[in-house]
Amino acid sequence: MKTTFETLATCFGYTWVTSYNTLKVICAEGIDDQEAKLWVETKINELNFTATIGALVASVIATSLSWPGADTAHWVITAFWYNGIVMAVVSAVMAFQQSSALGCVLAKIHNGGSLNTAVLGDDNLPSLKVVFVLQAPIQMLSYSIFLYLLGLLVFIVYPTSGLSFGDPRAKLDPSIQAMESHKPSSQHPYLTSPHLRTFPLQEWHEKIIAADSNELSSWAVTKVEHMKNFHFSAVLHESLRVTVQQRPPAQHNSDSDNSTATTSIHIFVERMKDGDEVTLGWKRVPHPPLTGWWLKRLFLGYFSDPAHGGVALLNSSSAVTHWRAIGYSGSDNLYDLEFPAPGVPLGEFAGVLDAASRAGAAYDPTDKNCFWFAAKIYEELKAGWVYVETPRLYARHRGKFAGLSIRIVDLVGSLPLP
Repeated sequence: MKTTFETLATCFGYTWVTSYNTLKVICAEGIDDQEAKLWVETKINELNFTATIGALVASVIATSLSWPGADTAHWVITAFWYNGIVMAVVSAVMAFQQSSALGCVLAKIHNGGSLNTAVLGDDNLPSLKVVFVLQAPIQMLSYSIFLYLLGLLVFIVYPTSGLSFGDPRAKLDPSIQAMESHKPSSQHPYLTSPHLRTFPLQEWHEKIIAADSNELSSWAVTKVEHMKNFHFSAVLHESLRVTVQQRPPAQHNSDSDNSTATTSIHIFVERMKDGDEVTLGWKRVPHPPLTGWWLKRLFLGYFSDPAHGGVALLNSSSAVTHWRAIGYSGSDNLYDLEFPAPGVPLGEFAGVLDAASRAGAAYDPTDKNCFWFAAKIYEELKAGWVYVETPRLYARHRGKFAGLSIRIVDLVGSLPLP
């Protein structure tokens, strides 16, 4: 039993154990001034390195919390990662404090015996309190990394825990499966597109209404997601990601579940400075690394005008399209609005968009902006159809810029809001 306990203690506090044994040997053999100074200098360098790594680990974990699918992942993942951030930050702060304290000790060492007196207890063995304090930053950093890796393991494995090893779905992130599980069987120039394609909302509405009585009559909106672009928009642009599904003729207008749909596509609806738009043909694309630091995103060019493809020199049409796809792929979900079968008929949905666009015909950066437009459509859909609403992790940021209402000051009105 004693051996088992010691083994577990070593696993969960190995740096404390090794530090204790090291000090035990040093104090038993005696230490002169030069050796004492060398030991203190080595400990200071160790603590400085720990502080740097702690800050880096905290940044990495914080970035992981903004990954696609992290807001809907198992709560254990969030618990592990938030605890990991706290431990990493505390580790960095403690390391900085102890490094400063040891600097004072280094300046006052006058003989090796003073170090022995400082670290020894009453029984001439290293003081457990001293060992605990000296190694706490490193041990907490180790716990932080362990919690992050444990959460990462759950994040990767849990969504596929019910699938067999050879199941193709195990190779695809479940947050993406729902978006790419079906390829459109019907091709319509104002509903499906092999590449990203944007239309003025009024034009899209007219074409959908004209086609609703024949080829598009079986299409319906089953889900609307209120999205916010924290990472690639300087004004935290908001839009709606709309899931449109086509039902087989026999199941159209039936009470069957939405999962019976044979075709599923996504369109984006948003208000830009120059007009309201509907974008088709979006496919998830890799985006630059996400970061919670606003200044870092600014200097990396994440906030450049989309009309220039995110980079001033890349103003070709392909660069513009790719940068828009990056913005869509890197956006975060605020709210989900799901409509039970048969959903919202596509023609009626197009009418809601047209009415909202006409209600806010005059663009106003402090009033009739992208925030207002997305919220207006969202609330109109809630008022007209049966729905199930799910708030997501960043729901409290809806309609806000930098945590404040967009109508706080007139200065905001001078910004080129989308």
